[in-house]
Amino acid sequence: MGTYRLLLLLLSLSYSCLTYAQEQSLVASESRDTALAYIGTSNFIVASIANRCSGSFRDGKSPKEFVLMWQERNASYLVAAAIYMEKRLAEAYAGSGPEERAALYEKLTAESRANGEAAVRNFFEKNHDENACSRALGFIADGIFDVTPKIPVYDELEELAAWAQQQ
Repeated sequence: MGTYRLLLLLLSLSYSCLTYAQEQSLVASESRDTALAYIGTSNFIVASIANRCSGSFRDGKSPKEFVLMWQERNASYLVAAAIYMEKRLAEAYAGSGPEERAALYEKLTAESRANGEAAVRNFFEKNHDENACSRALGFIADGIFDVTPKIPVYDELEELAAWAQQQ
């Protein structure tokens, strides 16, 4: 009878520890996933346009310098996204190993890549004149792709940035 009680006690403690560990390790959230997808897509669009339009820079900037300019203006959100991605991938690895981590990485990056490719393709299909690159680069330089309170996922990005500062 004593062994039975000890077994029950150990099982309940194990369950409590497991539940506590799961609650503590839950990094993923729909809100943070939304913010990650948005900033990832924006970064992809900016880099794609800069590379595609590399011959259109009037100020002598390279595509890399142009992208860096945008990234610096949005650094707190990019850093927060990188922290979140790192923690999501670590959680997947700890839970199920490298295959789960790789699958999650592909899932999270594929959405940004697909949305970014579609946006760039759509812009250049509709704007195929010789000024399309100048307009696209101008939009980026003017902050159209910057994180501001005007974008629909601003609250999610702010929450992601606040969360990342606590990590």
